[in-house]
This record gives sequence, structure tokens and C-alpha cells, in this order.
Amino acid sequence: LWTGGVSDSDYNRRAGYLKKQWRFQENDLVEIDGEQGVVHFLNIYDKGYRAKMAALENGRQLVLQPDFKESDRRFNRDQTISS
Repeated sequence: LWTGGVSDSDYNRRAGYLKKQWRFQENDLVEIDGEQGVVHFLNIYDKGYRAKMAALENGRQLVLQPDFKESDRRFNRDQTISS
């Protein structure tokens, strides 16, 4: 827990869970087509949560989250279906 304001990306960096996941995925290699490879973590976040860059910086982890638009923006057809 930190005092004062903290951004989503800064929280993810300071909380340390992304680094722990990175170490785990690097140590838990799997065989893919006869070669040892890394399976990257998939982090699922809520709408508007900013964590993509922090996840990419920590072992190229993946991020899945619903599409998010500002209140005056409209979704297109594909974004509405995924959201």
C-alpha cells in the first residue's frame, strides 16, 4: 500500500506480481514443435485499466481487456461484440 496517487502502470510495476510471473514463465519452459519455448502469461484486466506497457516490459506478457471508449465516443460493431 502506498500513500498518495499512483498510476495503474506504476502500481503494476511496484506491486511486483508481473516480475514474479516473468520469472515463473522463464523457468517453466515448454516444448513447442521440438524446441523449448516460453508461454507468456495472459493478464485479464477490467475496462480502462492501464497495464499493457507494464506487462510488455515484464517478459512480453499478454493483456486481455474489453474495449474502452471515452463517454462521448462510439463503439464500432466488432468493439461492441467484444466489450
